[in-house]
Amino acid sequence: MNNLFKDSQVEIISVHVHKTAGGTFGRILKQVYGEMQVFGDYQQQEKLENTLDRLSDQPQARVIHGHFPARKYKDYFPSAKRIIWMRNPIIQFISGYFFWKSQPKENVFFSEEHKYMVENNISLLEFAEMNAKNWMNPLV
Repeated sequence: MNNLFKDSQVEIISVHVHKTAGGTFGRILKQVYGEMQVFGDYQQQEKLENTLDRLSDQPQARVIHGHFPARKYKDYFPSAKRIIWMRNPIIQFISGYFFWKSQPKENVFFSEEHKYMVENNISLLEFAEMNAKNWMNPLV
């Protein structure tokens, strides 16, 4: 383990799960710690090595917050507190559905599922059935 990360000042690792008030919590973290001390990890497909390279450019970071798997930093920052907000999955799914429906339609899509849902005016029930058939929830 790189000593930079072993001896890091990172105090909090916060997983932002979609539709669980993670955006609000992220803003609060920035108010408490300051903008430069909160490292945003929102590159979901980025390899850990690349994220750690970006993090090394922000050595004053005391918080990591973003959309990433909870296990991503399991071998790093041993003294950091881990935070993840949870929500009733049914309420979370419904909230996510209406969030997607409310987004502007000018080619601003989060995924192919989002684009399909908006362009085909999929109902909540149809969206739930679509997710059940695929055994996945693209919102989570």
